[in-house]
Amino acid sequence: MSRPGCYVVEMSDSSDALLDLPAKRGRLHALAAAGILGPAELERALTATGHRPTAKSWSAYLYWQALIIGVVLLVAGTIFFVAANWSALPGHTRMAIVGGAMLLATLGGGYLGDTLAGRAVTLLGGLLFGPLLAVYGQVYQTGADAWELFAAWTVMLIAYGALSRFVGTWVLALVCLHVAAFGWIHQELGANIYEGTGALPAAALALLDAVIVALAERFTSGRDREVIARAAAFAGLALLVPFGVVTIFERLPEGGAPGLVLLLAGLAAIWAIYRARIPDIGMLAAFASVVTLLVSTGFARVLFKDVGAELFGVTTLGVIICAQVWGFTRWLLNWRREHGPTHHPASPAPAETGDASASEREALARAETTLRELLGLIAPTQLERASTLPLADALHDSEASDAPVLVRLFTAIGTWIGAAMIATLFAAMELYRVVPLALVLGAGLFAGAIKWSQRPRRSLVVSQVIWAMALGAHGLIAGALAKADLLSDSMIAFTWMGLNIATMFLVRVPSFQLASAVCAVGFATWWALSLELPMFALWVGVPVAALATAAWIREVPWAARLGRTWTALAYGLPIGALIPLSVISVGHTWVDPTLRLGLVGPLASLTMLALIGAVVWQAKREQASALAGRAYALGAIALLLGLATRHVPGLSLALVWLLLAHLRKSRGLQTLASIQLGCFLFLFYYQLETTLLLKSLWVMSTGALLLLGAWLARPRSDETRADSGPERSSRWLPAIVLCVVSAGLVIGASLQKERVLSTGQTVLLPLAPVDPRSLMQGDYMILRYELEDELDTGRAGQRELIRPMPGQFEPDHEALEPEPPAVPALPSTLVGQPRRGRLVLTVDGDRVGHFARFDDGSPLAADELLLEYRQRNNQGSRLRVGAESFLFEEGSDDLYANARYGELVVASDGESVLVGLRDEARRPLGVPRHYQGRRSPF
Repeated sequence: MSRPGCYVVEMSDSSDALLDLPAKRGRLHALAAAGILGPAELERALTATGHRPTAKSWSAYLYWQALIIGVVLLVAGTIFFVAANWSALPGHTRMAIVGGAMLLATLGGGYLGDTLAGRAVTLLGGLLFGPLLAVYGQVYQTGADAWELFAAWTVMLIAYGALSRFVGTWVLALVCLHVAAFGWIHQELGANIYEGTGALPAAALALLDAVIVALAERFTSGRDREVIARAAAFAGLALLVPFGVVTIFERLPEGGAPGLVLLLAGLAAIWAIYRARIPDIGMLAAFASVVTLLVSTGFARVLFKDVGAELFGVTTLGVIICAQVWGFTRWLLNWRREHGPTHHPASPAPAETGDASASEREALARAETTLRELLGLIAPTQLERASTLPLADALHDSEASDAPVLVRLFTAIGTWIGAAMIATLFAAMELYRVVPLALVLGAGLFAGAIKWSQRPRRSLVVSQVIWAMALGAHGLIAGALAKADLLSDSMIAFTWMGLNIATMFLVRVPSFQLASAVCAVGFATWWALSLELPMFALWVGVPVAALATAAWIREVPWAARLGRTWTALAYGLPIGALIPLSVISVGHTWVDPTLRLGLVGPLASLTMLALIGAVVWQAKREQASALAGRAYALGAIALLLGLATRHVPGLSLALVWLLLAHLRKSRGLQTLASIQLGCFLFLFYYQLETTLLLKSLWVMSTGALLLLGAWLARPRSDETRADSGPERSSRWLPAIVLCVVSAGLVIGASLQKERVLSTGQTVLLPLAPVDPRSLMQGDYMILRYELEDELDTGRAGQRELIRPMPGQFEPDHEALEPEPPAVPALPSTLVGQPRRGRLVLTVDGDRVGHFARFDDGSPLAADELLLEYRQRNNQGSRLRVGAESFLFEEGSDDLYANARYGELVVASDGESVLVGLRDEARRPLGVPRHYQGRRSPF
């Protein structure tokens, strides 16, 4: 038998041996379902093992979450406000508002010093630097190339990270760095990051990730080291894996040799360093995932390209994937047995009461307590009975349930993919065409999966077979019914939903039950859509959210009846709820033309408000002393939050999960809440049915209320040490330096643009616009100047098909002219020209500029002027002259639909500022905002 706390695969099926398993939440539920623990004893067991909050933890948790989420929402709301490009406020006024908020936050962080509030407020200042740059780009029309914004933002976040010493700031800087690098490769080089000129910068970025990992391992410690090192390592591996996949399946990409070498070196480094020198099972799980992907790609090439195996090849590949998952899971768990946490037995309970003191509960929560120890502490009279009952089928799942979450994800996702591929065997044999045979075989496979899932000492291989059998049964039953035309589309969706619900309750494989719960919600959404219900997502999302909330609040009575199936409901339903609630919150009319936020949002948000109130009431009822003096204030905040988010139920639901996460001390639910919040904000930004100004109002008001809640829930002096004066003042100097540097950069750049506007000449350049939405700066037109066509004689008069940057809407391709050849001939006029320089324009009587020559230092004629340029990629097939985009207020795109000229003000040295657009008759379009009183009369 393995060491306690490190149980892996092999284990005796005797109940006495199984009592030495770690006391995980699911196993406690299984004991309650078997009658070993009554409701009161289950509650005490959950409390003793750290699944219930302590009195002090409520204040700390609410304070922390309200601070961080409030800061995030304030920044998101500011981005929405900036992206609206509100013409009612002059651009410089908006710059002053955002810049002033950034400076106040930075100085506030310096005043609060090295405290949680100080770090959060400093983070707010660093994050606001991004919207400030976005406003600057709008005011001076610097273009919507977001990579420049993210590059500058990365530098400032690094500085703010050094000031705040907050790990989240470093991770955000890492994210901004990668966004900036991808944008630079795409926009400046015009290249693919995995082939040609883009391959080397991508490899260099991955090498930088490796350097960050090394620095984190050397100069940080504890949780910070783990977060930064893993984030950088995973980012680097994600960058490099495509080099390996493309090389194995096709060929080595042009310029991809450095990336392939770095990938192999990175895998070797993870194996050498994190296997023994710095034990880290998360890194080893990433290693296993990458190797599995690469090996599977190699087999896929042989099966599909060399052999042409088609569907039978998919089944074979599924077997290969499952075999790798089994092997790596076994290796990871055996490795953890050798390097896992040391087990510290808990102190015995007082014999008279069988209860645990506060110190004993803390010791139990820290240690990996076994079921035997916990029963001896909570219910000693049940210990002998538990050792004689047949508990193997309830406690033994052999699916790495005691491993870290990354290992469990690797095992579950790999098994899901492999088993789904194996199940295609039935499709390859076309058994669904024989309806009676398919139905009988499907029912038999499903019954076999149910029976096998009840086997004690079930190995991972058996679990994989159960997955494949159940998925094959689903496909045979649904496929046969569809083939026989026995069911309508809505009934087919209902059948899939019913099969997944049955699987969740009957097939006792925890990972499969969880996946089935998620799929059941997805098929329920499809069913509601097929029934053509008005606001179909509302009929699924709100009940699912309410059911999941009830499962968490009523954990003890529900788990006593459902056993380990409770986990599938409690986690699967919140994950599945992302689907319908995203439709509600984002309002995709392409899914449902009847969907409108005007009615759907308030209805859904009322339910979310009720759920928030239910969680707060349950928390007060369970631990009134923990919330004494604050419960009513927090209840009022919850009410206001519900009103503030009445049109954005996805945001409200994220807050519900955050409250539940602490009410039941679940890290998984807390992670899910953070993911849902991030996804919601990103999708909400691109939702076109609601104006950005309204979104900004809703999101910022929610953030402000959360910060008010943080102030109400702040720890008292008796709960945490008071902040000392010297510690607060110790951050004044770096905060002031940051304010001076950040403000100086923006002011200096603004003064330079003002110089151009005050001294330059007006010139009009013919253009060809397209309309996407920038990730940070709002709606804009991509501008392509016909000057490029004048330089490229091989493509004269031909406009290039424009594609927006990643994260933007795709343009209307039908409204654009055909795409030119993929590799146009190199223009003779660009041969030998530097990538950056100046060209000479001839300006006619209408102030329209035409290319004359490249600047060679010769004197200019009276009708000539200089204009800066830079080549778009290394082939020189495009030039960039002036701004490549024109940012405009949301909803004003019709004003610029007839744009035919870009109006630039050009200084004597060639620097230019785009100040407006003109129509075919050269009349100004829209309302000028940045060149008033100095516009040309033309």
